[in-house]
Amino acid sequence: MLVLFVACAPAETPDGGGGGGGGGWSDTDGGGLTGGGAGGTALGGGEGGGGAPLGGGEPLGGGAPSGGGGEAGGGDACAGVAAGTVPELAGKAATPLATAPDWTNGASYFLEGPVWADGALYLSQLRTYGNQPPSRILRLNGANLEPFFADAGTNGLAWDGTRLLGASHQDFGIVAFTLEAPVTKTLLVGRYGDAGFNSPNDLAVRADGNLYFSDPSYQCGSNCPQGAEHRRVYRVAPDGGVTTLPTQHHTPNGISLSPDQQTLYVAGSGPIEQYALSAEGAPGPRQQLADVRGVDGMAIDCAGNVYAAVGAQQVLRVITPAGTVLPDAIPVSGVSPTNAAFGGPARTTLYVTTFGNGLRAVELDVPGLPY
Repeated sequence: MLVLFVACAPAETPDGGGGGGGGGWSDTDGGGLTGGGAGGTALGGGEGGGGAPLGGGEPLGGGAPSGGGGEAGGGDACAGVAAGTVPELAGKAATPLATAPDWTNGASYFLEGPVWADGALYLSQLRTYGNQPPSRILRLNGANLEPFFADAGTNGLAWDGTRLLGASHQDFGIVAFTLEAPVTKTLLVGRYGDAGFNSPNDLAVRADGNLYFSDPSYQCGSNCPQGAEHRRVYRVAPDGGVTTLPTQHHTPNGISLSPDQQTLYVAGSGPIEQYALSAEGAPGPRQQLADVRGVDGMAIDCAGNVYAAVGAQQVLRVITPAGTVLPDAIPVSGVSPTNAAFGGPARTTLYVTTFGNGLRAVELDVPGLPY
């Protein structure tokens, strides 16, 4: 059964309360964390396995890849970037660009999930504490971050060529937003087995509609539908079937696709993992890309280099597709980076969200993907 939640964008009003995170391993639970995994339910209810395409008959992907042709991917920005290209990082630093507006009586917030979509940067602003903490989507307008969708409930964001996609701790699933007014919010993926997800954190979508997302327990606190001990990574096939990936991350976090969409990267508490993807989007065996730990979100440039936000070190570590960690990092001085995405007219501006209300940016010599 397909369950859709649609709402017009509400006015910007103060939001109320929530709770914090939970613990546990993700690769030994009843979800069956294998490449095939246990059958699940994608679309808000009903039986696991197959089903209708996501989004009420409109497949994810929008016909444009997240890492290739089209506005959803590298598009013309990636034309002419040779394999093996390495960015020049000497002297580069992510510097302040914009500050998010205060929200609820001075409560502490952080920024997450940057995505370049339809010529603009969008990101999530979340309160730092509470069960299902309030979250809204902001849009960068010049040097100002302005409200776009109140009470979005999102963390990570993505772009399928026609819609913003969001990992929603508020809705315990994956949601989509239209960009045109009136902005609407639709629940695309809402169940695994007989319950919602815990706290969807980050996501990536292929051109063929395969969706991948991490589901730790950071924002579900004492209200984790799958159980706080089950921290998983999921694949949602174009037919709506949900399976789990064999991650060894205690807390899986950032998730990204390579430019050719044939490799999936998963970051978190342990080393960055990589999975070769079949033509159908199924993951192969887990492999290690690089022993870079404590990574939040990631960005990918057109040559396939991975930019990993390492909060404790206040840097972005850059790793080649072969797994080499470049000696130079991009400092984010004085604040912990949470995520990053390429954007701007030439797609060479790397936008960096932080644990605070500051958005930073650095101009690079290699263009990249929009989330």
